[in-house]
Amino acid sequence: MKHFELEQQILDTWRITDDIRIMASGDTTAADFAGIAALYELKYQRMWETFEQLVAQIAKQQSQQSQSVPQTTLVGSSDDPVQLHTLAFKDETEQQIKLSYGDYDGEWILGIDGDNEQISVQLRDLNVLIDALKKLEKHTKSKTSQPTTE
Repeated sequence: MKHFELEQQILDTWRITDDIRIMASGDTTAADFAGIAALYELKYQRMWETFEQLVAQIAKQQSQQSQSVPQTTLVGSSDDPVQLHTLAFKDETEQQIKLSYGDYDGEWILGIDGDNEQISVQLRDLNVLIDALKKLEKHTKSKTSQPTTE
């Protein structure tokens, strides 16, 4: 949305030369030109604000994309290192979540680390993962539904 809005604002401000030519061909005063200068000052200010919002939106998207790139580290002994893959992101409540997974001697392990909760499971079947996610969801809901005192 902001891309289109910025494009329209740029095209609109390019009309300044047409507006000046029209005014110059008529019976205009210095006050008329001051008025058009004030009008275009507002247009440029709005265009700049849209540009800043667009830059902030792009920066946020890039930050979220960079967080979702898996990182690989080696853990364990130097004789038998294990690759551990980690994917970090923020959930809809802005809680930092880190998923870690790797193959430990033929057993896939998944770690789910939240701000206040950690779960590690061996993935022998899909039900283990589903149960772990349900546990994490219950823990998150219980934290957000606790009554507050005023």
